[in-house]
Amino acid sequence: GAAFDAVVMNFGILHLADPDAAVARAMAMLAPGGTFAFTVWMPPPQTTPFAIVLESVEKFGQLNIGVPPGPPMFRFAEMHETRRVLEAFGFARIEFRPLPIALSLTDPDTLFQIMLEGGVRTSGLLKAQSASALEAIRAHMRTRVLEYRDATSPQPAYRLPMPAILITATRPAK
Repeated sequence: GAAFDAVVMNFGILHLADPDAAVARAMAMLAPGGTFAFTVWMPPPQTTPFAIVLESVEKFGQLNIGVPPGPPMFRFAEMHETRRVLEAFGFARIEFRPLPIALSLTDPDTLFQIMLEGGVRTSGLLKAQSASALEAIRAHMRTRVLEYRDATSPQPAYRLPMPAILITATRPAK
């Protein structure tokens, strides 16, 4: 039976083919009064790294290059939609807590490497570009990262806002 006091997911829900099934499973795993907590990124333009890569691909590459479709990446950043989904599965006491995260880099080319190697959809989008488009995208991303120089740092450092939301919901006590 349902025996867990908490189910947590750190930036995972946006990578699932069927996020609603994960919400249902979380409810099934929780004991009455238990909490489901998960994090999601805010959508661009609030998340500067995502805004930079999408802008760069739009300017110098192709956005529609046959990457397999998936659920909307920022679906659960929309409070109304998140509340609707969680309530549909029986969750209550739904709360949203903003997390003022920033991505700190010491090399302006690191963002390109992160997006090329660290994700799934964005990585696929970048890897499907032509070599010349990819180089133009990399150069533009570097230029944009330079705009976020952290003037308080003695060494070159770049601080890109990347806010997230912590969402918590409770399985009602019976």
